[in-house]
Amino acid sequence: MLPVVPPSVTTALLVVGVLLMATGAGLVVLRVRRTAAWVPARGEVTGYRQTNGQSFPVVRFTTREGQVVTATQSTTVDVGVYPTGGPVAVRYDPERPERFVRDGGLRIGLLGPVLDVLGVLLVAAGVVLA
Repeated sequence: MLPVVPPSVTTALLVVGVLLMATGAGLVVLRVRRTAAWVPARGEVTGYRQTNGQSFPVVRFTTREGQVVTATQSTTVDVGVYPTGGPVAVRYDPERPERFVRDGGLRIGLLGPVLDVLGVLLVAAGVVLA
């Protein structure tokens, strides 16, 4: 038998859960829309930067304006995924080309989906306890 929970608590769970889900979905949409406007380019993995046991690929690519950019990807990958000297498709921010993501994958980050999951759990708890 479930404990009796005051209506104000279940309402709070539902409201906070919905707000978290809306915020998470908004972050996902914002990130997808932002990177969709970035420019595609072909690059080459020149090596890896090791930080705290994690590997960040260093990529060199040429912008559509002809600027050669060498930058470190902001997310980690297993070293075997992109061999040094191997090609990689990227999308870069035309205003700041050193900001880039690997192309070909949906890059949504983690914060949005985490907020969505927390929101769903809170809404579920509010429904069950109501």
